[in-house]
Amino acid sequence: MGWTVRGTTADGRTFELMELNEFGRPMYYITMNVEAAISTAADQVRNIAPYHLSGTNLIVGVWDEGSVRSDHQEFVSPDRVVIQDGAGSNNHATHVGGTIGAKGE
Repeated sequence: MGWTVRGTTADGRTFELMELNEFGRPMYYITMNVEAAISTAADQVRNIAPYHLSGTNLIVGVWDEGSVRSDHQEFVSPDRVVIQDGAGSNNHATHVGGTIGAKGE
């Protein structure tokens, strides 16, 4: 059909064709993470009162335009990042991974 499978928008975000909807139209995933910690309140849900959340024993998956950079200072502790699909590391994916699971040191 000539659809672009993967590409970059004019403002630098990555998109990828994921499926066709019920009308046969392409459905894309696109990277978006502007002020993510604030908009998701991730900056407020941490290991302090009243939440007392640390993320211990949680497994989180991230789909993005590449993989999280596993040698980044926020992810170097053992088993903190596992790359499942062999994708190359990417700055945006590392930023998203940091929003979700940086150790914060």
